[in-house]
Amino acid sequence: MSINTYFQKLDINSEDSQGNLSFKTYNLSSVLNDKIAVSLQENDRIKIYSLEEVRGEQKVTISGFVSEPKTVFWSQKLSIFDLIFQSVSYDELEFQSKVLTSRLDLKRFDEQTGLYKISQYSIDKLEDLKTTYLMPKDEVVLYTKSVSEDISPTFRVLGKVPNSGEYSLGNSIYVEDAILMAGGFLEDAEKTYVNINRLDRDLETGSYSKLEVYQVDMDYLLGITKSPSNPYILQNKDIVTVFAPIRAFEQPVISVRGEVKYPQNIVLDNDQVSMKKIIDLAGGFTTNSNIKSSYIVRDSLKLFLDLDKTLANNSTFLIDNDILVISSNLDPVKTLGGLINPTIFSWDKGKKAKYYIKKSGGTKKRIESKVVLQANGKSEKIGLFKNPTVYPGAQIIITEKPEKIDDGKSKFLDDFVRIFGVVTGALTTIILTKNL
Repeated sequence: MSINTYFQKLDINSEDSQGNLSFKTYNLSSVLNDKIAVSLQENDRIKIYSLEEVRGEQKVTISGFVSEPKTVFWSQKLSIFDLIFQSVSYDELEFQSKVLTSRLDLKRFDEQTGLYKISQYSIDKLEDLKTTYLMPKDEVVLYTKSVSEDISPTFRVLGKVPNSGEYSLGNSIYVEDAILMAGGFLEDAEKTYVNINRLDRDLETGSYSKLEVYQVDMDYLLGITKSPSNPYILQNKDIVTVFAPIRAFEQPVISVRGEVKYPQNIVLDNDQVSMKKIIDLAGGFTTNSNIKSSYIVRDSLKLFLDLDKTLANNSTFLIDNDILVISSNLDPVKTLGGLINPTIFSWDKGKKAKYYIKKSGGTKKRIESKVVLQANGKSEKIGLFKNPTVYPGAQIIITEKPEKIDDGKSKFLDDFVRIFGVVTGALTTIILTKNL
């Protein structure tokens, strides 16, 4: 018999000549020791059980801080340490740094209660692990330090670096090291100091972190010195922010066109370049310039400009790619829309809108609106008491009312008026006749 034979049971199935089945069971050990005599008949079927069939496969399991739960066949003298050693990279530094050494659990099945009993051990006490032997169905559970601490600390570098994002925090990571890990500074970055936010959550005050401005040691960053002069070691969840001055490399270029002596592109050398300086750089106005009609083109749209006021305030609001157009007294005035004779006129200084409307033959009958659209983008209504002064390049736009749609109502009204007029006339005639 094999050592895996189950000796507590032996089954015999018999069938007589009439086809009747019978079943008998015995203790295999008693049969083998001749304590029980068993007589066999022809065609009897004997069933001897293995331990695996009765008890199930003899296995043990390890779970928890392992790459995945692992089940192996049990064998005698298999210790807790043996199972751990064959299931993890025991001597690997990452495992040693992250495993919870103060506790591991051995779960042992109690056949009497059908429950698992938990016994605690420590990885620090290797001798206990090597001399504690496992039983079938045992389960060893490893834990990580994450049950009480963050075992994967990180920090972030944001802003003006090539590779902003989250990084694993090692031992003694200086701010300069973090910047290098993120690819160093971008060209336009402020390289003398950075902001560091350290987690400091306070529910009472509502604060999330504390901000510190750190002076970067470029000598250490470039490897000239072996350590920073004022070392700042990063902690878990720290955020390093690298920033850049606004418009760090920008040199705004604007174009001056129209009635200046030297139309040209002009580079704005600071944020406060005055409009007067820009005009002076372009040589000043020509004798044909007209300030009232001047304007700015930005993103292909005309931007209203009160150049008189801008010059008086010694200010400007020009940005990169703006086009400053100084209009000319030679620009014509146009009349458009519902006029008897829409046309183009040479600008006549001081003349107002109704002057040009009259020169265009006046308006048609059904007029909806009358507007002066000045060259600088400003629009002004023309009305009974409104007659705006017109400047070069302006357009006087007369909008006609749309034609009425005949829906039958107008015909009914016309017929009613006509009939009412006839009746009224007839009544008048009758009254006059009676009075004669």
